[in-house]
Amino acid sequence: MLDDQFLIYVDRLQNGHKEKIELELDPAFLGKMEWGVEFQKPVIIQGECYTTKGELLVHLEMKTEVTLPCAICNELVKHPIQIRNFYCVESLNRIKNGTFSFKEIVCEEILLDVPLTTECNDNCPKRGELAKYFSKGGGSHPFSEL
Repeated sequence: MLDDQFLIYVDRLQNGHKEKIELELDPAFLGKMEWGVEFQKPVIIQGECYTTKGELLVHLEMKTEVTLPCAICNELVKHPIQIRNFYCVESLNRIKNGTFSFKEIVCEEILLDVPLTTECNDNCPKRGELAKYFSKGGGSHPFSEL
């Protein structure tokens, strides 16, 4: 089962033992996205976990790619997601049944790294064609006289 890959068995980390994490996962575990936002490449997770002074430490690096529509022309744009030196600390007292799942924190971290908007080549070629529709700072400023 996919969720088992996210489990850390805390009893295996006794006496300073570290456990390596090396996963290449189908991005389906991230859930359904909004229209045009898709994860098609595998999610690669590497890192380690260990315990110290009553806490579980999980140190990860995550990498994948998201495809989302250009904010100007709506063409799909690929955007790399790379998260380095991500740390999660969890008190051993809060870990029930001796297992900790890091699935939720991985999902959250990757989804937080997805940009709200993106543009083709960082400057969409159609920007010039649509320039007449962009605001040039004019318009109404209802609070300018307060």
